[in-house]
This record gives sequence, C-alpha cells and structure tokens, in this order.
Amino acid sequence: MSRALLLAPALALFLLLALFLLLALSCGGGSDPEATLTLTADLSQLPPGTDEDEALGDAADVLRQRAELYGIVDPQIALGGNTISVTLKGVEEDAALQLMTRSGSLEFKRPRVSTDGLVVCKTPQGEEFGVAPQNVNPDDVSGSLSRCFSLDKLGEPVWVDADVASDDGSATRLTPEHVDPGSWQLQDNETALAVRFTPEGSDLLKLITGALAGYHLGIFVDGELVAAPRIQRAITDGAPVISGFPQSEAAILAAVLNTAPLPVPLTASP
Repeated sequence: MSRALLLAPALALFLLLALFLLLALSCGGGSDPEATLTLTADLSQLPPGTDEDEALGDAADVLRQRAELYGIVDPQIALGGNTISVTLKGVEEDAALQLMTRSGSLEFKRPRVSTDGLVVCKTPQGEEFGVAPQNVNPDDVSGSLSRCFSLDKLGEPVWVDADVASDDGSATRLTPEHVDPGSWQLQDNETALAVRFTPEGSDLLKLITGALAGYHLGIFVDGELVAAPRIQRAITDGAPVISGFPQSEAAILAAVLNTAPLPVPLTASP
C-alpha cells in the first residue's frame, strides 16, 4: 500500500477536526464570557462639599478591588466625566451588574416580636398579624427568604434593628463596624459565607443571638434581605457561618462585603 493511501484517512480526520473547531468558534463555543458596562454616578447623592472627582476615583478603586476579589484577572476600569467604563473577562453580565452596582451597605435586623412571643408580620396590603416563629420560613413560590404563614394570611416579618438593651435602658445596635474588615469567606463549595466579628461585636452578637433563639436574624445588603438564618442557640465564638446561598450570589456578596461601600450610587446605562 502506498504512503499516500496510508495518509488519506489521517488527512480526512484532520480536516474534519478543523471544520468542527471552525463551526464551534463561529457559534461562540469555547469563548469565555465578557461583560462590558457603562456605569453612571449619581453625583447629586454626594454630601455637600464632596470632591466629585475624588469620589469617582474612590468608586473606581472599590470596583477594581471587588473584581479582583471575585477572581477576575486584569479588570479594565476607566473614568470619563461622571461615568465609569468597566470590562470584565470571564463573568456573565448579570453577575457583573450585581458586583459593580451594589452599594454594599450592610445591616443586621431581627423580627419584631409581640409580648406573647409571636413574630409580627405584614400582608402586602399592610395588615399586621402574628405567627409563631416556626411559621416563618423560606418560600420557593414567592422567592421570599422569610415568609410568614398563618391559616388565612401570608406576609413578611416586620424587621427592626438588631440590638440589645443596656443596663441604663439604652440600646446597642449590631452594625457593620462590629465585623472584622475583609473577614467574609466562602465556605461549603461557595454556597455559604463565614464571617468574623470584632471582640466587641462578638459579645454583642452573643447577647442578641441568645435572645433570638428560635427566631431569625436578618442580614440585609442595600436594604434587601439576603439571608435569614434561624438562630438555634447563642453564637459564642463570634464566627458564624451563614449557609443556603446560590453559588454565584455567595461569591458576589463576599467580594462586595470585603470592600468599602461605594461612595456614590452607580447605575448601568442601557
């Protein structure tokens, strides 16, 4: 058999593989996602006397830190007037929007509880009703992380500041300042977040969670409830682990909460 005949099947296979690769590339196969955003800063929200250029520069620095913490290599971030142009390789646009536009304002809240131990809830129409703490649960139908269920009503808990009364009658509130900076860490295949509190925050968390046993602690970012773990017992080590996040959500929150809040609100232009 001639060498040409022996090479023919190999050449045909090579041509088929090349054709397959060309078709895959033409359909977008094998290409990494890339998000390109134009973010507009609402400078009217800055306190009077704030240097606008400095605020925009600080915002760009925060965005770059978030991108790097999220694992994005060489994020492209450029200033232009009151806009910030962002190009992120390896991330889908929806995730990029959350990562780049969330302010990062963190709050801890607890449900309001009546004198007889019921969680105070409100219907969408504003009607208040009470339920036992075990009747406050996540709801897949509505997507709510904390939904109140009674025999004839559905609603959401009424959230108030997570605080504890001092001996003098004043209340001490659990705040972001009680969290160690940069301590939010991904756990359990990136579906949970561990966080570490300062010594003062740990003492306060112990008191609050001890009083909340059986109830939920609400964790809000930019006014949105992102987690509502049910407290089983007082957290005494100041290092809780919060589970149940979607994988992409936990990674975004870790990057957002491990950086400073944005100094100016940013919205994505269409």
